[in-house]
Order: sequence, then structure tokens, then C-alpha cells
Amino acid sequence: MLWLAKHGGEYGLCQIWRDEAGRYELRPEAIDDSCCPKMYVEPIQPEDAAR
Repeated sequence: MLWLAKHGGEYGLCQIWRDEAGRYELRPEAIDDSCCPKMYVEPIQPEDAAR
């Protein structure tokens, strides 16, 4: 898992949830700059909380 955490962004594989170390999602936009988006801390995001 350490290799994937370090190099996953190069292939668009990003860890999205901070508390789920084994879960990666495909984020093709990460391939261009080899940088994954910021991880979510909670499963409820601000736009979901407003509902």
C-alpha cells in the first residue's frame, strides 16, 4: 500500500477518504499533474449536509 500511496497519483489512483486506507478511486485529472485531490475527513461533505 505504501507504493500506491506514494505513486498512485501518477496513474490517477487516489485515496479519497482519510479513514479508508485501502480504498482508492480513479481520478483521471490527477494523471496530468501527478497530484491527488485533498482527502475527505468525513463521509458527509458540505453540500450533503445542507440537505
